[in-house]
Amino acid sequence: MTWLTEGPASSLEAEDWPLLAAVCALPWAFGGVEIWAYRSAAFLIVVAAFIAVSRSGWEGILPARDRRWLVLPLLLGLWGLFQCVPLPPVAVNLLSPHAAAIYRDAAPPLEDRAMAYLPGDAAMPQDSPAPAMETPSGYPWRSLSLYPAGTLERSLWFLALFLAFLLAGRRSSKAERCTVYKVVLLANMTLLALVGIMQLFHDNGKLLWIRESARELRSIGPYVNPNHFGGVMELAVPWLLGYSWWRFRKGGIQAIKEPQAPVALGAGLLCLVAGFFSASKMTAALIALGLVFLVLLCLRSLRSRVLALTVVVVLAAVAFFGLGGTELAQRVEDFSSASAGDLAQYERVVVWKAALPMVADYPLTGVGFGAFGQVFSAYVPPGETRLWLQLHNDYLEVLVEGGLVAGLLLLALMWAYGSRLFRMQLAGTLGRTVAPARIGMVVGLVCLSLHALVDFNHQIPGNALMFVVVAAVAMHRHSESVS
Repeated sequence: MTWLTEGPASSLEAEDWPLLAAVCALPWAFGGVEIWAYRSAAFLIVVAAFIAVSRSGWEGILPARDRRWLVLPLLLGLWGLFQCVPLPPVAVNLLSPHAAAIYRDAAPPLEDRAMAYLPGDAAMPQDSPAPAMETPSGYPWRSLSLYPAGTLERSLWFLALFLAFLLAGRRSSKAERCTVYKVVLLANMTLLALVGIMQLFHDNGKLLWIRESARELRSIGPYVNPNHFGGVMELAVPWLLGYSWWRFRKGGIQAIKEPQAPVALGAGLLCLVAGFFSASKMTAALIALGLVFLVLLCLRSLRSRVLALTVVVVLAAVAFFGLGGTELAQRVEDFSSASAGDLAQYERVVVWKAALPMVADYPLTGVGFGAFGQVFSAYVPPGETRLWLQLHNDYLEVLVEGGLVAGLLLLALMWAYGSRLFRMQLAGTLGRTVAPARIGMVVGLVCLSLHALVDFNHQIPGNALMFVVVAAVAMHRHSESVS
């Protein structure tokens, strides 16, 4: 990768500015979790897409080739919209019998409700209506989603993310413009890390020192939850350190005289420190594992890999003892010393088990995207008083909310994207020289995807938009000078 001095911002066109503005600004809007924030970002994405289409037709947002697999994310978004569509009771009963039963218990048949408004004895019909189970046609049309308003909101945001992926992929197909996208993304991540570290030394308990946080978790930078701040660092650290490694490997000691290598190294170390001091156990583990894989994939000989891994282990040991007394060390100690019955430490596992009956009750269609928090209260374990709005496992939550349909579509999408990314960036890397920057970008994407097994980074709009734009940029492999 080169910096903006070599890949000037003049390569950007009208459609690039609103897209980059949305990607950069949304994390600073407190992660983009509030409706005004992500709707504003979605508006900017639509504006960027409109400009691109008006200038170049549909070719302005669609990839030049290999388009067929893109039907998968489109179908996933359309499935969410379909969950909001009112269907006849027979269709709801066929596709989601448990939801149909809830609707029947919640409201009497239409003819019964009509007679309830008649005066006197007219309210009592002469012939009793058939049981509700046998007269589904007497009920109003309802949606498969038990919370259609939330499902509609979630689905439209997902489609906005898909549009951002298409647009970013098309715009970064040119090497010079791709360079600018990479620099802007990494600069924004580095600035987030800098602000997060500054807050460690002067924390007044507010988001960005200006806004009260209603949550008990310690805020860091613009994020209420340090795990979500750590998710950004997972994207940044392997990418930045991989790039600085490539610059030093290419130019040797002389690379230190150029601004790119030392700046990237400093930014990578800054993000590394910020990630560890976010006190997220998963962030610390994934960054460490990510750097190990970066070393394994980028070195050619067995001897160099063993030597590098030895250095990594030594540095990890030093960091472990050096972090003694920090909040991260305390959280690791609390987790490792917790008993098997300590719900406070294993509450995610307990909640995952509690969510499995939801999968059994709504196997095909799910409860509706965005409806988990509305429905899960009926499944919480006895004695659990915490309000669970997310399942802390994005993949299981997709299965709960979207059913088998969404689960299969997500698996197919992950396979389709992952196989193309592997062929584009990683195929044949073992045993030969490969730009570590490209490998680092992929490793960062994998780290954040693994984090989704125990958290909900992809439900934080700022992180989700950053993830899909990085994923789109990673689909292009330009010359080494812009890697």
